[in-house]
Amino acid sequence: MENRAERIPVLMDCDTGTDDAIALICAVNTPQVDLRAVTTVAGNADLCCTAPNTLNILRYIGSPVRVAKGAEAPIKRVLNEVRAKVDESAGEINTHGDNGLGGIIVPEATDDFCALEAVDLLHQEALACKGELVIVATGPLTNIAKAILRYPDLKDGLIRRIVFMGGACRGGNTTAVAEFNILCDPEATHIVLMSGIPCTMVGLDVTEKAELSDAFCDEIAAIDSPDAQLCTEILRFMQIRRDKHHGEGVLMHDGLALAAAILPDVVRCRKLFVDAECEGRYTFGHTFVAFDNRLGEFVPNCDVALEVDMTMFENYMRKCMQYSVGKKKMRFKAYEETDYDAVCRFLVELNRENRKHINWNWARFEWMYEHPYFDRSLLSAIGTWWEGERIVGAAIYDMYFGETFCGVLPGYEHLYQEILDYAFRKLKDDSGLGIAVSDRDQDRISQVEQACFSVTDQKETVMELDLERLETPSLPAGYSFSEVDFAKVDSREIQWMFWQGFDHGDDVAEFEEDYARTMRAELKVRKHFDPELSVSVEAPSGERAAYCCVWFLDGTDYAYVEPVCTLPAHRRHGLGSAVVCEALRRAKKRGANRAYVISDQDFYRSLGFRTAVQYSFYWKK
Repeated sequence: MENRAERIPVLMDCDTGTDDAIALICAVNTPQVDLRAVTTVAGNADLCCTAPNTLNILRYIGSPVRVAKGAEAPIKRVLNEVRAKVDESAGEINTHGDNGLGGIIVPEATDDFCALEAVDLLHQEALACKGELVIVATGPLTNIAKAILRYPDLKDGLIRRIVFMGGACRGGNTTAVAEFNILCDPEATHIVLMSGIPCTMVGLDVTEKAELSDAFCDEIAAIDSPDAQLCTEILRFMQIRRDKHHGEGVLMHDGLALAAAILPDVVRCRKLFVDAECEGRYTFGHTFVAFDNRLGEFVPNCDVALEVDMTMFENYMRKCMQYSVGKKKMRFKAYEETDYDAVCRFLVELNRENRKHINWNWARFEWMYEHPYFDRSLLSAIGTWWEGERIVGAAIYDMYFGETFCGVLPGYEHLYQEILDYAFRKLKDDSGLGIAVSDRDQDRISQVEQACFSVTDQKETVMELDLERLETPSLPAGYSFSEVDFAKVDSREIQWMFWQGFDHGDDVAEFEEDYARTMRAELKVRKHFDPELSVSVEAPSGERAAYCCVWFLDGTDYAYVEPVCTLPAHRRHGLGSAVVCEALRRAKKRGANRAYVISDQDFYRSLGFRTAVQYSFYWKK
């Protein structure tokens, strides 16, 4: 995978019709582009078409990027009245077809839109990118203008550049003087151009020259990938529109705007003053471009594209489609029980080099998964993000809704905001959602705060023990160690030991009521459970007096302690210390060199454990 730090962070704002769709396909298949998010706006079609078009296309081609719904209407205009000015029909076909995609049906996405509105997502990404975000707008500029009005700090260097497809130095494609995107919302265009944010206008002066030949379309059709084949279906619609219905040619208006954002030489620009006419009876929607500034009254505010290098542009599109061949696709998948091993592998890999997520490791997941209090009816709400055959990101609830873990593998940090957004939508309870973040992980803290999570007083501590410092276990006379194989013992006996050991009391009737309510028909043994690491201390009477289970997996270097308990009648004899040390001694023999436990108890400190990571809980209602 490419080093994302060297890529250009891009947010696309689309009214996804035919050429917008091709621009999205190119963006996903441009190695130089770090596609951060996509926001949607009404324009080529109503938002009820452009938003799902966007989401469905991105998921179909394997992009998990967040997609947010935006403005359903221009700031001031009535969109249908603007469309009435367009000679949309050529025969019986509309410029973008009945559904905005030329009638092409893309499989429906299995996940939902981002919970944030478009303007809020735009602002969040601008903050996260710290002044490096490039916005590529291929529809009316309504979302961007509204974001500037809601968040004035966007004008203070938070956006590197806005590249928009729209306008024309001379003429138009909707009225005699206006291009469609600007005509839809000239007020929004004025706000953007007057914001002081660097802008590039990629208008009809160059996009009407960006026409693909039939020979080039045939080249794309010969490329064997889902992305290229979807692109080909759209191109064929454009050819039919041109040949049979006398409509527009195979013009890449929006693809050229994307290319201009990342290839500085694909268009030649001139710095000029540009504004949108908002009042003229005949000229509203016109982009006024001050070529003649002899009096010096206009301060240039926009780079205006005047010429296009079609060879460079075609090479760019060709490389995008070729890049899509054999590329591992990102996909979202709701958890199924067959994904269990993949989740464990993900958690192992997550903690292989960096232990900042050690509070969520494969063993904690496995212990929780078969815990009597774990709500298995919610399993399908766990979200997993896959690249090829491995999980690279996940959102998991903790026992039941209300608390979550969100994690991504190194190199996939760009997924984190999307995963956090998913967790809030799917894993919260009536009081909201909590997430534990390492106090030393400043990047994660910034991300959860940008997502409007607030820090609380709730803490979680993970302690670590170097097993070279492990004490030798010793027991009082008459006590002995034994293994507890859950597959061979009565589940009621084990749960009764836990009931007493975790201080629920010795009321048998109360225990039986809880057991009947929470236990499944039989105690299911965890997949990676190792009876040798499941150790109890037997009293002289034969009663199990203390217990410790340690989890260890070949290929890892650490053991995880969960659970530990001593029956009240047998406390103050050192049984708890002894049983933990014995279980860890066995894990060390297997290959573990350190052990972790989620606790801040002095009991563990007395065994040599020390604080490894401190977590604070962040909460969002």
